[in-house]
Amino acid sequence: MTPKEFQGAVQISNEALERFVLYANLLRRWQKEINLIGPATISNLWFRHFFDSAQLFPLIPRDAQLLIDIGSGAGFPGLVLALLFEDQERPIINLVEANHRKAQFLAEAMRITGVHAIIHRRRIESIYDLKGDVVTARACAPLKKLFGYAHPVLVSRGTCLFLKGQNFQEELTESEKTWKMKVTITESLTNDTGVILTVKNLFRRL
Repeated sequence: MTPKEFQGAVQISNEALERFVLYANLLRRWQKEINLIGPATISNLWFRHFFDSAQLFPLIPRDAQLLIDIGSGAGFPGLVLALLFEDQERPIINLVEANHRKAQFLAEAMRITGVHAIIHRRRIESIYDLKGDVVTARACAPLKKLFGYAHPVLVSRGTCLFLKGQNFQEELTESEKTWKMKVTITESLTNDTGVILTVKNLFRRL
């Protein structure tokens, strides 16, 4: 996927595309020093990472006030979503990343693109005073762990959006021993065996 193809697929302005180009160029430079993404995926950055993250955008409730992205890493999906929301007032994007160098990268990416987001340079377990109506994650942890991370920071009627791979059904089955939830499964646009899990009504089993 080329930058122009990405622009057409997600329907963004030329100005927004320029921000994504700055982000992509920065990532390629930093990748030489620290492992932000899998080295084999750098040549397919626009499809494998940008478009993969952007497919969450239409699934975010329009009235969302605060989004928490767990384990943001190089900004997927949180920073991509922040760029797509840049011209809108809501939601406030919170990027949770405990790794110091990756958090530094996120700060630099925000600086050069001018995107607005809040970086929490801590583990998710340490920000349970934060409450969001949307929680996102990609390549972060098995579902059972993700639900444990998300539940304390999710408002009662909130939504989780998790990008998962081919083992998602096994992870769901294991999670259901501990958690009750309503799950909607959407096929991934970037991975034949991947899915997007939209999770609502998340409660721990007693």
